[in-house]
This record gives sequence, structure tokens and C-alpha cells, in this order.
Amino acid sequence: MQNKKKPYNFEKLEDDFKKRREFVLYLGTGINYSKEFNFSWDNLIEILLQHAVSMMPYKFNMDDLSREKKTNIIKQTIGENAYLKVIQHFLYKNYTHDLIEKTCENYVNHITNNNNPPDNFLTLFRIADLILHSPNINEIVTQNYDQFLEDAMLSLQKNDKYKKYIQKKYSDETFQRIEAIKPITICDWKPNPITKNDINIYHVHGFIPKYEAIQAPPKGNHVVLSPDEFYEDSKNVYSWQAATQMHFLTHYCGLICGLSLEDFTSQRLLHYVKNIRKGNLYYITAPGKDTEKEKTKQKIINIMHTKNGLSVIYDDNYDFYEIYKLIGDL
Repeated sequence: MQNKKKPYNFEKLEDDFKKRREFVLYLGTGINYSKEFNFSWDNLIEILLQHAVSMMPYKFNMDDLSREKKTNIIKQTIGENAYLKVIQHFLYKNYTHDLIEKTCENYVNHITNNNNPPDNFLTLFRIADLILHSPNINEIVTQNYDQFLEDAMLSLQKNDKYKKYIQKKYSDETFQRIEAIKPITICDWKPNPITKNDINIYHVHGFIPKYEAIQAPPKGNHVVLSPDEFYEDSKNVYSWQAATQMHFLTHYCGLICGLSLEDFTSQRLLHYVKNIRKGNLYYITAPGKDTEKEKTKQKIINIMHTKNGLSVIYDDNYDFYEIYKLIGDL
């Protein structure tokens, strides 16, 4: 991989990092990729739909329904307070403290001794590592409901071998940063003070923790799941979610990871800031499948993203893991 030419736009991204330009990360479910577990948005919708169907007096085949219709059926059949519990079970049923600690240890051994990478959450830990050792990243916008990123960061911060690795590879300033900072979760129902010296993680589509009981959120607070909730977010330009994203997209460089950019809210925000943005906005896209048809399709999508002002990081010669290794080493 060392002899390969770097992916398109990657050297521009490197240059922005070397110049210490302030970055905001925009994250989606793609960063949670694991070989053993499927945390994708599509899989979550199918699990919720199965739960909804089980509550109906008659069974229907809903395979051909659009995602919009599926999420509306889920919301109307299960009800918000109930489907939050289903989502919580989906996210955390296999997610244990031992799993995250073992994955952390495997990841640290991978980056320090070149051991085999962990099967689960490799991309998640690369992103957590990048955040911790990059002084120009202090703000994270995530569409994910889970606390996986917060846990990965805390796990790395407690790992003595990781801290020794950081102290040897980077400056004393970076080591001191890792010792001092902490991830701060920001969401509707769990407000926290926004600080300059910590990592603020904005859960703009809602936050579902593992250990705390979920109650019906107060009026005005919600988990974004169905199209009507996307539309409400889009309409309410004064919400903290919209205002936060508009501010960051306008004034900072950005790196988009694990997001498809198919939802209306993301497209609207990107359209609004296209001509007023002050920093480069980079978007990592997964390489297309092996067929020429899929590769061509991905290249057409990338052209559309480029016309919308994104600097797409993509290369047929790099697989998903290779691109994120480059990202983790920034």
C-alpha cells in the first residue's frame, strides 16, 4: 500500500491537517462496521419492522415497501416509547464492557506491533484515535444514537500501552491532550455544557444510552427515525441541531465518515452552505463493488457530490480498511 498513489483529494486533506485548520467530524453508522455484528441503518429498520409486524393481527409482506413507508409503520404501530427500547436492545444486546475493552486491546496491539486488526469496530477505533491525537478536532456531529464512540475514546485513554505509543509518536502536547480531555455527550434530553477543552459530541438525531432507563422524551425532544421527523428538523431552522450543523459547515473544515448523505436534512444543509463555506469539506466514500457497473455508478455519485462542493476521497485501488488507515494516521 505504501507504493500506491494516495486517494484523490487525500493530500489536500493532509495539508489542511498539517496547517492545523480546525476540523469538525460528521459521522454515521458506517463507522460502526463490524464483522460479527450488523449495526447498519437498514438492518435497524428491518429489526424494528419485524417487531411492528409481530404486533399486527395479520401478517403482511413488506419487503417491497420504501424506507419512508416502513419507518412510518414502525412509528405508528410500536409507538415512540416502545421503539426506543427496541433500538436500545438492537444496539447493546451484544455490546458489553468486555467486548469494547478486548477490541481496544486488539486495536492497540495492531497499531503498535502490527498484529492482526480487530474483527469488530476497527473503523470506530481509528476515528476515536484520530480524534484523541488531533488537536484541531474538538467538535463531532453524529447521526448515530449509540455511545460507541464515547466508549472507544474512554477505553483508549485508559490504555497505558496506547498512551506510551502516543507519547513516543507525537508531541508532549498531544500526550497531555489525551490525558486531559474527555468526550462530552450533547443531545436533547441530556444537555451538557459545551466546553473548549473537551470533545463535544453532538447527537443530532437523538441519543440512546446503554445503562440509563429510557423514558418518554419531553415535548420537543425526539429521536429522528421517520420522514416526518426529518421534515420537522428541516423546517425548524432555529433548532440547536440545525444551527449547530450550519455553524460548523460554514466556518470549519469538515470530514464526513460513514454517512450516505441520502437524508433530506443533510442534503439541505450542504446545499445552503455550498457557496458560503470557509473551509474544505471532505467526504470519504466506500469503493464501489468489483463490477464495472458498480464502479461507474459510484463515480457518477462522486461527481454529483463534487458539484455540491464536497472534496471526495475515493480510489478504486484502496479498499475500505486502507482508506481508514490513512485517515487514522493523519
